[in-house]
Amino acid sequence: MVQRVVSWGRAIGRLLVGEINPSSRWGRMSKVLGVGVWGAFVFALLCWIFLRAGGDRWWVGTLFLYGPRWITLLPVILLLPAGLLRPRFILPLFLSLCVLAGPVLGLCLPDLSLGRERVEGAPLRLVTCNTDGTHLDPRALGEYLAVTMPDVVALQEWAPEHEKGVFWQRSWNIQTAQGMCVASRYPIQNVRFLGPAELGASGGVLCCELETPQGRIRLVNLHLPTPREGIEAMIPPSWEGVRELRTNITVRECASAMARQWLANPPGRILLAGDLNLPSESVIYQKYWGDYRDAYASAELGWGYTKYTRWFGVRIDHLLAGPGWRCRRCWVGPDVKSDHRPVLADWDWVTAEEAKAE
Repeated sequence: MVQRVVSWGRAIGRLLVGEINPSSRWGRMSKVLGVGVWGAFVFALLCWIFLRAGGDRWWVGTLFLYGPRWITLLPVILLLPAGLLRPRFILPLFLSLCVLAGPVLGLCLPDLSLGRERVEGAPLRLVTCNTDGTHLDPRALGEYLAVTMPDVVALQEWAPEHEKGVFWQRSWNIQTAQGMCVASRYPIQNVRFLGPAELGASGGVLCCELETPQGRIRLVNLHLPTPREGIEAMIPPSWEGVRELRTNITVRECASAMARQWLANPPGRILLAGDLNLPSESVIYQKYWGDYRDAYASAELGWGYTKYTRWFGVRIDHLLAGPGWRCRRCWVGPDVKSDHRPVLADWDWVTAEEAKAE
């Protein structure tokens, strides 16, 4: 027994310094591990490509897009001991972790170049949250708004009975429409609403204008259709479920197209907030909303998940801006007993010259 342990120790020592015979058992094991670690790197790249190309375009890619993507880390985690045995395996394992923990899991990196822009006045603090109807704890959200002191609040799946509990401060101007709510410290004007009938699916778009120190702002409160029905149709997997998921993808794309057409690229200073039910990697998101500046993606380091299940999180609630805006800071708030977390951002309006340069 002692001799066997000693022989294994010597073999591992030779493996570490690269002096092992390639034709020996340990040499063959080293080759297998080498194939495994580089295979894991190729797997990570394929996951990245598949996510960007297939999410909300192909039904399999959509399941991956809205599923627990952290599972893709398991092959790399299992191969980590190989990096301890052979230092040359550390590079492919490190690259695999960077790809998987980064673009595959949705890691955001701040745009450091934005810090050079000049700003006018104090930032506009905007909050969005899907309140999940009657499940919301209005006191928790009201206290959080009192602490963070936002200028504008955009809520989805809003229940009118929560108004006194959430907006107990008397300084709010409030506008609601079919489960949508906008609350502002400033006057609300020119309200328009695109309801489920016009959108072609559940949800809505509430658009209004606000008179703020940054000037007249057009605010858009968005709640786009959920992929939940299509995904649940695949439990258990069936061809009928595949057809329902494909239909769901089409419905959600048509809703985004209708909402974007209804907005018609309005002139002036525009901010968008809401539950888009779309991760930023989604093909639908990139096609219809990707030209707006994403607050979290441009200003913060992290994953910024806004909706959590028992197994994973996903970032589907967004704060977006048109040309001329810079996000100074963006963060995800605490649990308020909704299945979504509040998202807050401080927006600066840059000078007109810099806005045109963008």
